[in-house]
Amino acid sequence: MEEYEEIITLAISQLTEKAMREQRVTDEKVSAITGELIDLSQEVADASLAPDLRSKLDRYLTLTHLLEGFHEEHLYVQGAKDCVQLLKELGVLA
Repeated sequence: MEEYEEIITLAISQLTEKAMREQRVTDEKVSAITGELIDLSQEVADASLAPDLRSKLDRYLTLTHLLEGFHEEHLYVQGAKDCVQLLKELGVLA
């Protein structure tokens, strides 16, 4: 059962990443924000910060990205569940 869950988790992760890549290409707002984040990321990387502060900032960003990934996965799965429920309500699925 664990192997099945790992496969599903990997599939969901890759499908989510694919959708996000497509959104960055097709959505001007997302593309602009992504560009700004890349620029800011480089500025932060180049900034002279105390080692303790840099460590905390790195940890903060790592945890933020990890949490964001969990949220994306949850929303993807919930969207699939909502879609199935809607199709059932419309009589498309039994």
